[in-house]
Amino acid sequence: MEILEACGFFPVYGIRTLLDKSLLTISNNKFEMHDLIQEMGMEVVRQKYPGEPGKWSRLCSPTDAFGVLKKETGTEEVEG
Repeated sequence: MEILEACGFFPVYGIRTLLDKSLLTISNNKFEMHDLIQEMGMEVVRQKYPGEPGKWSRLCSPTDAFGVLKKETGTEEVEG
């Protein structure tokens, strides 16, 4: 939670909302979400710039991340 707060997010409100909507669970002190919800989020990121992973805000695939690093196509959009 402290990391999220340090990044300017409001985790208490956001996490509570996701828990209330059953989009997130907490098990053994870890956040978990259904694979389909994760895939949907990744697809939203991909659709912003189809075929241009260097412009995506998240690189979830090791293949995409390696390609961006190898070709040096990363932009300010990529976080983390």
